[in-house]
Amino acid sequence: MTEPVYSSGDEFDETTRSLLEDHLSEDETVLLGIGCTRRQWWTPWYWGVPPRKLILTNHRIIDFKNGKFSTQFMAFSLEEMKNPVCEFLLRGNYLTLQGRDIERRYRVKGDAGREFAFAVRDQLKQRRQTSEFFWRDTLGFDRG
Repeated sequence: MTEPVYSSGDEFDETTRSLLEDHLSEDETVLLGIGCTRRQWWTPWYWGVPPRKLILTNHRIIDFKNGKFSTQFMAFSLEEMKNPVCEFLLRGNYLTLQGRDIERRYRVKGDAGREFAFAVRDQLKQRRQTSEFFWRDTLGFDRG
């Protein structure tokens, strides 16, 4: 069984959608979301794995967990991110997000992690190209 892949904000359940809309800015749109887990090691006193969602917008990556007693919302700016790594191991599939002071590893099912990693790379590539055009066209010199 694979975790769901959300291609827009409308595909989330009503609770997630309303909480997410409270945190998004006006010019921010959801590009992709996947279900994942943050917990990596099984412990005997831990009875379940809370579902998380990694959500890619045009400005940032959001780690969102809506639990019974609390809601966790962490955002990582795309400007701080490096290319994500998706690993397929015997114990499971993992997506690693790295950046400035960021290193988080998520367990994903199926090809959802790979799809998310490619979408993040596309966004990072678009941001770099926009930045290069700014430096070259507006200021008249290469940044390199």
